[in-house]
Amino acid sequence: MLSFKTWIAPLCLLVSCCSIAPTASADDARLTPQALCDDLEAWVGWTLSTHPDLSWSADPEAFRVEAAAVCESLDGVYDQRLAWLSLSVLNPMLNDAHAGLRYPEGAFEAWRLDGGEAFPLPVEVREEGLFVAAGLSRHSRVDPGAQIVEINGVQVDQILSALLPRMRGESDALRRRVLSLRFSGALWALTGGSDSYVVSLRDESGSVRRLTLDPELDQAGQSGPVFALDWRADVAVLKINTFDGALEEDFATFTAHAFDEIAARQPYAVVIDLRHNGGGSRALSDTLMSYLTGERYTPISAVTARITPENQALVPGSQLGQVIATPFAQWVQPVETLEHRFDGDVFILVGPNTYSQAIVFAATAQDFDVARIAGTPTEGAANQSGQVQAFILPNSGLTALSPIYVFTRASGETGRAPIRPDIPLQGAEDQQLSDLMNSLSRNR
Repeated sequence: MLSFKTWIAPLCLLVSCCSIAPTASADDARLTPQALCDDLEAWVGWTLSTHPDLSWSADPEAFRVEAAAVCESLDGVYDQRLAWLSLSVLNPMLNDAHAGLRYPEGAFEAWRLDGGEAFPLPVEVREEGLFVAAGLSRHSRVDPGAQIVEINGVQVDQILSALLPRMRGESDALRRRVLSLRFSGALWALTGGSDSYVVSLRDESGSVRRLTLDPELDQAGQSGPVFALDWRADVAVLKINTFDGALEEDFATFTAHAFDEIAARQPYAVVIDLRHNGGGSRALSDTLMSYLTGERYTPISAVTARITPENQALVPGSQLGQVIATPFAQWVQPVETLEHRFDGDVFILVGPNTYSQAIVFAATAQDFDVARIAGTPTEGAANQSGQVQAFILPNSGLTALSPIYVFTRASGETGRAPIRPDIPLQGAEDQQLSDLMNSLSRNR
C-alpha cells in the first residue's frame, strides 16, 4: 500500500502558503518552475481576454498578483498532477464554477487504466466533514451516512483542508459540492493514489471502526433515475436531477409520460424538485417549461458577451475579442396547444446544489409567475455566466475554463444575488418537502 506520508509532511505548506513540495517520480517529472510560470501567464492572459467581465465575479488585479506569488513559490520539478496542485490554488479567487483550472482527468484515467485503484466510496463533503453518500452497492459493508474520519491513516480534516482551497465555485458550499462529485480524482491528485484504502468510519452512535475497502463491494451501486415522478396525496412531485443535453430524447419521453399521468390524475399542484440539478442544456428546461405555460418568456433581459468566432454573426459589425454589453432577450413562444399542459399551481424546490441552467430555469419561472420558488437560496447567482470555453495550457497540458457570457435575468435585477425562495423552507430535504406539502394542504 502506498503511504500518504509522502505528502503529509509538507501539508502545512500546502495549505498555508499555497505551495507544494514536488515529489514527482523521475519518469514523470518534466515541468520546471519556469514552464509553470509561463503556463500561469498564459492562463491569466487567456482568462482576461476570454471572460466578458472578470470583475463580475473576481478581482482581476488580485488574480494577477496572486498568480505572480504562486510563480515565485514554485521550486523543483513537476508532473501534471503536481502542476495542478500548485496552480489550482487560484481557482476560488474566480468565484465561479464555470471558470478555473480543471483537475487532470485524463491523467487520472490513464493512471486507473494502468492498474491504479481509485477511492471507491461515493461521498458527500459537508461542513462537518466527509460522509458516505447514498447510492452504495447493496453488497457494501459500509453504511450510508457514516462519517469518514481517516483515509490510510490521514485525518480527513487535513485532506479536505488541502483540497477545498483548490476547487472551483462561487462559495464554500459549491466547492464542497464540486469536491463531492470529483473526490476520487481529487484525492489521487493530492496523494498520487494508493493500491488500497483503509478507512476509519464513525457511525451515528460515535463508535469508530477501521475497514479495508473492497473496490468490488464498497462502491457506488446502480444510481437511481435522474428523472422521476412521485405522488404525495394529491400533489405530483417531479424530481429532475439534471438538464444534461445528452439526455434530451429521454427527457422528452419522460415529460410526455409524466404529464400524461398528471393529466389523468388531476393533482391540484405540481412540485418540481431541482435541489440536485447541476444544470445542463436549455433545450431540456424549455421542454419542461412548455408543459407549464403557453405564454412567451425569455430567460434573460441583457447580456455581456465576448465576441468569438462562434457568436460574431449574432452581432453585426462586431469585432473578434470585443466585449458587448446590451439589452438582449431570447424570447420563447411555447406551442399554442400542447396535450397535457398543466394549468394548476406549480412550485419549484431549489437549494444549495441547484446550479447553472437549473438556476436559470427557476429564475425564469419566478420572473414570469409560472411557479413559486420554495426551499433555501441557491449558492450560485441568479444571473449566471455561460458558454464555457476551454484552453489547454501550453506546457502542463492542464485545461483552463472561462465563460464568454454573463446573463441578466428577465426581471432585470443585476448583481450576484441568489435565487430567493418565495416560500423559505428549513431543515433536511425530506423535512422541507413535508413542510411544503403541509403548507399546500392547509392553503387549499
